[in-house]
Amino acid sequence: MGMYQTYLSVTMVLCIATLIIDALNKKDVKQIFVNIFKYLLMGIVGIVLFYIFSHLTLLIKNLHASDYSGANSIGLKTLLQLPELLPEAYKSFFNYYFTDKMIPNTIWLTNFFYLIIFATMFISIVHIIIKNKVYEKRVNTILAIIFIIIAPICFGIIEIMVPDVDIHILMACSMIFIFPIFFKLLEMLPKTDVYKKFKYIVAFCSLVIAWNYLWQDNASYIAIQAMQNQAENTALRLVTRIEQLDEYTPEMPVLLLGGLENNSYLDRDNTSIEAKKIFKRSWGFISENSTIWWGNLDSWRKVFYEYVGVNLNLVSERECTDILESEEFKNMKYYPEKDSIKVINNTVVVRLSD
Repeated sequence: MGMYQTYLSVTMVLCIATLIIDALNKKDVKQIFVNIFKYLLMGIVGIVLFYIFSHLTLLIKNLHASDYSGANSIGLKTLLQLPELLPEAYKSFFNYYFTDKMIPNTIWLTNFFYLIIFATMFISIVHIIIKNKVYEKRVNTILAIIFIIIAPICFGIIEIMVPDVDIHILMACSMIFIFPIFFKLLEMLPKTDVYKKFKYIVAFCSLVIAWNYLWQDNASYIAIQAMQNQAENTALRLVTRIEQLDEYTPEMPVLLLGGLENNSYLDRDNTSIEAKKIFKRSWGFISENSTIWWGNLDSWRKVFYEYVGVNLNLVSERECTDILESEEFKNMKYYPEKDSIKVINNTVVVRLSD
């Protein structure tokens, strides 16, 4: 959680998976409840330690908690909203495997193969309960059903932790753990020819999904490379325009306003990447946006230095509020218009977009 808040879901998924397997293996009920207590204690201690060390770090460094991806919004308010947020976790679980709301599924028919896997696993779990006579231990059967019902919450816990943030592929790493869990459950089936077919079906569908994911990786790399090429070439043209200004000096502050993805001149609708529908076949998220995020001065500095070979004195909008309020700035046009780059109050202003 200290590394990335979504990793909490990975831990929770592994915990609930062991509980499901223990219940189906007819493990002693007392031991199952002991494990539940251990997992809850581990979670509580981990959260307490996280808050203690994170707040100490912020206090020592005199910093404020970042609001990026809702990192500063986890707390009592989230707990109070729990009844409203639980359905969102189930939606997140469903959306990852069967819709395009989190990752592209339908374009690769990945959702179809997931449907086959889930249907096969549902039948497999019913057979495990019957053939292994798990039903003879009613408490184990009831616990297994409860754990399976709770499992989607563990997979989609990020929806509860940071409800105001749109979930994307970087926050969905726990969803991949469905495969080792299903493989472990398949090992519990009787060793007959009929159940071997179940294993072959799940193995085949898993390989197809892995193949689709490999193609999505490549599509994402191609898309990101195209966006990087555009950023590098745009940076070169911007430096050329800036250096041609009569008033410009190397020490002069440079203010970049707007982003590449919002500039109509730099629109990518007609490139070969779009013609081949590369973006639609990628993972989405970062592969659909410029490689330089809005207002990220550090990224701009690196691009200017690494690919153009210059160290521009970049400044942020917060340092230039007087410029933003000036009539001269309000009359500026957007890049690449002639009046899109000019010197205002001894600062070079580059207006890429709103």
